[in-house]
Amino acid sequence: MSPAKPEIYTSRGIVIKINNLGESDRIITLITPNFGLVRGVAKSARKTGSKLGGHFDILKYVNFSIRETRSISQLTQATNIYGFKKIRNDLNLFFQTSYISEVAEKFSIENNPNLPLFNLLKTTLDHIEQFGYSENLLHFYELKILELNGFAPELYKCVESENTLEPGNHYYSPERGGLIDFKYSNLKSNLTLLPANLNTIKYLRYLSKSNFEKIDNLSIDEIYQKQTSRILKIQIKNIIDRSIKSEKFLNKKI
Repeated sequence: MSPAKPEIYTSRGIVIKINNLGESDRIITLITPNFGLVRGVAKSARKTGSKLGGHFDILKYVNFSIRETRSISQLTQATNIYGFKKIRNDLNLFFQTSYISEVAEKFSIENNPNLPLFNLLKTTLDHIEQFGYSENLLHFYELKILELNGFAPELYKCVESENTLEPGNHYYSPERGGLIDFKYSNLKSNLTLLPANLNTIKYLRYLSKSNFEKIDNLSIDEIYQKQTSRILKIQIKNIIDRSIKSEKFLNKKI
């Protein structure tokens, strides 16, 4: 059950989106551990010298206060906890991290706390800030956010026959949320079937049992990385029923 929010409350959160409102205000979207997705207006945040504007910057981790109103809530004060300066000062890291924060937003619900999701997002940002970005980290994050929200891909049994999969090349169905034995591929013309090579399956299984420390030095051929990327991104889009706008920035280099 979601906690009832008082008229004025404080929380900590990560700023994941900023939209301009009128001539000087901004709508700030944050992911919080206690209240899920939070949106509020930061009055005069775009004015020079604004106390709120400096703290409510994209990908900042902040303490903040918010006043609930009949219309849109108002952010009244904020203090910076951590700025993720390396990410925000490196355009390549910023582009790559934008996808990560947008995915977190799509799986978040207003006034519905999801502490595991918040912790996954923050730990991922901490890891990128300290060690940099990698495809392994991205795929680990995508797989974990699916698992945390009850959409763990089935990687051991055929979702059609429910039989344990024999080692080999199979297919992945985003509609069914798991692997389909290659023997059934010709019978499922109504499903999207994505190639899942034996090594791709091993890679996905390894990631599902792994942690942040184990993935940094993991080496896998590019073909299996690409298969994994396609499987996870299409699975995420299938669940949230929309595209991720920042996906186009993942491979952008400055």
